[in-house]
Amino acid sequence: MKHAATLPENRFARRMKSWALPVLLVLASSFVLLRSGSRVTWGELAAEWSRGGPALVLVFLAPAVGNALHMFGWRLLFLAEQRPRLWRAYRAFVAAQAGNEIGLGVMGEPVKVVALPRQHRDAAVAALVMDNATSAVALVAFFASLAAFVLALSPHSSLPRQAAMASVVGAAALLGLGLALWRGKRVASWASSFLRRGKGAHFRERARGTFAACRRLLAERPGAVAGAVTLHYLGKLWMLAEMLLVMHLLGCGSLRGGVLFSLASALGSLAGAPVPGQVGVLEASLLSTSEAAGVSLAAAIAIAVLRRARGALWILLGALFSSAFWSAHDDRGEVQA
Repeated sequence: MKHAATLPENRFARRMKSWALPVLLVLASSFVLLRSGSRVTWGELAAEWSRGGPALVLVFLAPAVGNALHMFGWRLLFLAEQRPRLWRAYRAFVAAQAGNEIGLGVMGEPVKVVALPRQHRDAAVAALVMDNATSAVALVAFFASLAAFVLALSPHSSLPRQAAMASVVGAAALLGLGLALWRGKRVASWASSFLRRGKGAHFRERARGTFAACRRLLAERPGAVAGAVTLHYLGKLWMLAEMLLVMHLLGCGSLRGGVLFSLASALGSLAGAPVPGQVGVLEASLLSTSEAAGVSLAAAIAIAVLRRARGALWILLGALFSSAFWSAHDDRGEVQA
């Protein structure tokens, strides 16, 4: 019994150690990337940050709104009697996002399942699958709307050749992905058929149950699915608001520049998903877009460093939140409501 009582603390200690190293690696790698190949001095960066003054605190607080919008979208996919309470759901979502930042975009997703009582785990898995599907549809809409704005504001021929080609190919690929995800019944049917040809009866049974729950959600509660897509889309638009905020505080803001930087950041996050913390990918996407966005190199690096510092803060906050869910486990794996 004594060993069972200390298990959550030991597990939390191990998780904290496993999260601390990636955070340090993200910060160290970002520092090396931003400093190498650049003649921007720390004095120039300090001058850029000094323009924002104390208001830069808003940059670190802004993700609270975006996380809340995404959390409401995820929570909407549960039935009323299954939904976690707002504060618990928010903590679970922040913890999951922190894990996703570190590992392949999916490492934190299990937190969204263990945050619910065991009797609601099946519903939590189905909601998790649908949450990722609706988020992907919202991401396609986000890319499409920002790309349409950029192309309407600037003729396609005036864009750099690589950016013009990427906009066409990327829009076509994302549109195809969005249509495939939106036709959830066909995707679920194909996946179920694939699993029947594989091995692992228990896994196949659980997967079939999850896909069946997703199909029921699409058929019986289309309004909840549409609401989740809308909330995720608003959450992604909030990323644009965050970018415009930091650019405004540093005195380099313009709507076109903010849209281009937001597109570059989102594409960098997508392309860098296999890279822990998207180390180097996000920075490269911002620095390569700085000229087109009309932002100086020093300002672009200052923005990148601020975003990394903010990301590290929210990763640590998510690690603290996750401790509550793991420490709530008893020796049977139950979660306190």
